[in-house]
Amino acid sequence: MDDPAITALASKVRTRSNLHTCKSWGVPVSRQRTAVDGVFPQYARDPAQILLRWSLQKGFVPLPKSATPARIHSNTHLYDFVLTEEDMAALDALDRGKDGAISWNPVDAD
Repeated sequence: MDDPAITALASKVRTRSNLHTCKSWGVPVSRQRTAVDGVFPQYARDPAQILLRWSLQKGFVPLPKSATPARIHSNTHLYDFVLTEEDMAALDALDRGKDGAISWNPVDAD
């Protein structure tokens, strides 16, 4: 399925009924964060913290969103560790460019 909106929706599937619906429509369903789960145990951090720290070290300004108090608190614990150059390179290697996009890019619009 090549529709970016449906692909973006499929990336946010959270319930079994939604999962079943997406599968029945032939919509590929994935969780991008699985690429980070358990890969960096030396930091004892969750995947969101690893990716937020990566973005800070790249010079980006991450804007994490959560309504869960525990997640909001977790997202603030980013300044007491630093990812090594090797780990930064491993995360950089996950970038698949346009092939990995889950949404359309306004830069590419005609």
